[in-house]
Amino acid sequence: MFVFWYRFVQPDLSRITAGLGDVVCDEVFTQQLGSHTGRVFEECAKQYMWRVLKEKKLPVSFKKIGRWWGNNPKERCEEEIDFIAISGEKAIFGECKWKNTFIGEDILDNLIRRSSLFPEFKSINYMLFSKSGFSDILKQIIKKRDDTTLIGIDDTFFDID
Repeated sequence: MFVFWYRFVQPDLSRITAGLGDVVCDEVFTQQLGSHTGRVFEECAKQYMWRVLKEKKLPVSFKKIGRWWGNNPKERCEEEIDFIAISGEKAIFGECKWKNTFIGEDILDNLIRRSSLFPEFKSINYMLFSKSGFSDILKQIIKKRDDTTLIGIDDTFFDID
């Protein structure tokens, strides 16, 4: 709530109190709210990870979790991973998508490719979080993998069961 207030409301308080709240709202919703909500969803995913860790329902009993970005020396580009949860030589790599479309296999493929930047981890798992769900193709791929979990928005915000 505070982040939203200081990012969107407070800078435009003069226009809002002058009766231009609808203009400000249109600008916020069309230009900036998606990226803001995506970051909030990433934070919710991390909170979910801590909650599920307490329930002992994760493949890795991690000690730290955080966002990572850095250089990919193989492809000579910047890379970003929404979160990595680590404990020793074990890690969970996570990707969070706040989109109105299903997540496809390309998202998992990119996460696997990015995780290869960390050869120090001998045991790796993947978690994909989605606002809108997952493609049927990705669901079929996941059935054949024991290292990947799909988490929908209902799972993220409600009971773990």
